[in-house]
Amino acid sequence: MTLENLRIKSKIRANEVESFMKDCDDSFNYFRYYEKRSFDVINNHIQTILLYEMNKPIGYGHLEEENGKVWLGIILRNDKKGKGYGKYIIEYLVDYNKKNKGGPVFLTVDIKNSVAINLFEKSGFKIDSKFNNRSYLMKHKY
Repeated sequence: MTLENLRIKSKIRANEVESFMKDCDDSFNYFRYYEKRSFDVINNHIQTILLYEMNKPIGYGHLEEENGKVWLGIILRNDKKGKGYGKYIIEYLVDYNKKNKGGPVFLTVDIKNSVAINLFEKSGFKIDSKFNNRSYLMKHKY
């Protein structure tokens, strides 16, 4: 991964997110955030970003406050996984939260998604509890 080829765009529109999600193929199977939400929900996020390599979006991340907790969501294009991009997005968002909101960051991840769990653990998240029968609740506290 070369950082000079990466750019984070934080002022994005709902249609940009929707377009990116359509390009994520089966990565979208694990990222169910937009199953019951419209893409306009980004207007209520603390931060929403797209990660670009050259001029092509390759990753998405957001921070959202719900019920007094800050939640992180992330998705990468399948062909960009395992290259450090996910960690880059997570570090950006956790740092943003630390500077702007403070407090812990939470996320949920499928129990069967060992690759994502490993990424989150390497990024400072710890399994807090089982969220339901298919997910872990993970927490990052600086």
